[in-house]
Amino acid sequence: MNAVAGNDDTPVAVRTEPEVLAESFIGNLKPTTRMAYEHSLKKFAEWLGVEGAKGVAVALCAMKSGEANLTLLRYTNSLPATLSPSAVN
Repeated sequence: MNAVAGNDDTPVAVRTEPEVLAESFIGNLKPTTRMAYEHSLKKFAEWLGVEGAKGVAVALCAMKSGEANLTLLRYTNSLPATLSPSAVN
């Protein structure tokens, strides 16, 4: 099998789906945007009780879709009402 290598040189074919998801979500962003997303993911990970973007991806992928959506809704509802919708989404 000819696998494409990810940023960490581990062939995508042998990496877990959550790892690929986490990397795909923030991997190709501009550095400043990536830093902002990483900060937001860190806060969400802390709220969820997991470690980092990979932990978020693993946790969400382990849930049924309805449970994952409800988890995200509960998190966004827990954020300060002063945040703009674009800052939350």
